[in-house]
This record gives sequence, C-alpha cells and structure tokens, in this order.
Amino acid sequence: MAVLTYYGSTSTFCRVRPGVILKSPVEVWEESAHRQELTKEIAHSFFVEWQVLTKLRDHPRIVKSVRL
Repeated sequence: MAVLTYYGSTSTFCRVRPGVILKSPVEVWEESAHRQELTKEIAHSFFVEWQVLTKLRDHPRIVKSVRL
C-alpha cells in the first residue's frame, strides 16, 4: 500500500495503514521571523480540536482519536 500524505496549513496527514490516519503539526521554518508565534498558534489549534473531540467522543459520525 502506498503511503498517502497531505500537507495542510497547520497539519500533515499521513495514512499509516488502512483506516488509520496520523495527523501531526507542521514544523515552522526555523528562520521564520514569526516561528514562535506560529508554533504557539498551531499548538493552540490542536488543543482546541482535542477539547471538541473529547466532548463529542461517542458520536457515531465523529472520528476516533488518540492523543500521543
């Protein structure tokens, strides 16, 4: 099976096996003048998404997630 990867503005998505997608935050370029600010914004986005998924955890149309 081919590895499928999608690059979003704040995340990278990669299919690791059938039915399992790994979502990870993008790394901001080290030389970016806004690296610290962007890294904090991305971390905050992941935190908010985790809070929403935790509240909706048992809904049949919400993807199951594991926080690593």
